[in-house]
Amino acid sequence: LLILGNSTSIGYFFFGFLPVRPAELLGAQWDEINLEAGEWIIPAERMKMGRPHLVPLPRQAVELFRKMQEFSGKRPFVFPSTPSFGKGKSVSTMALIQAFRRMGYSAESGNRFVTHAFRGMFSTTAYNVLGASSLVVELQLAHSEKDKIRATYHKTSLRTAIDERRELLQRYADYLDELREKARANA
Repeated sequence: LLILGNSTSIGYFFFGFLPVRPAELLGAQWDEINLEAGEWIIPAERMKMGRPHLVPLPRQAVELFRKMQEFSGKRPFVFPSTPSFGKGKSVSTMALIQAFRRMGYSAESGNRFVTHAFRGMFSTTAYNVLGASSLVVELQLAHSEKDKIRATYHKTSLRTAIDERRELLQRYADYLDELREKARANA
């Protein structure tokens, strides 16, 4: 496990394992996360759709959160902003954008990548490689039902398909680890 040293760089590792929106990850607070249960409940006020969302944590994410505890465990935010470390602010999405630019990813260079793309990568891999059902993928992405009639009859809760979602996120994290190991072996 590679830890680079600050909230922004460490945050990149979480994006691979957790298909959440950038603001949801960067605004994560320690009181939302239960490492023993392997769960993170994002409160409604921080979710795009205004509903709380449960993220089952694969073991790789639990390990990363434990590493982050050494850095920010006594602060409210998992990813505190270094300049405002004592002011109780989290890393901003702009900090991530700037970090991507420093790595050479920008619209200006024609080599654009955004953190939100990790969600698309998860969705594509879950469907096309791991064979996940649309219910499980869409629940994990915290998408709402677009069909108003279906939404009226199909009610979900924080724990809808939780076992399937937990299994999917673990399989996905393991798949990413396998890809990284294959890349190292071929380097």
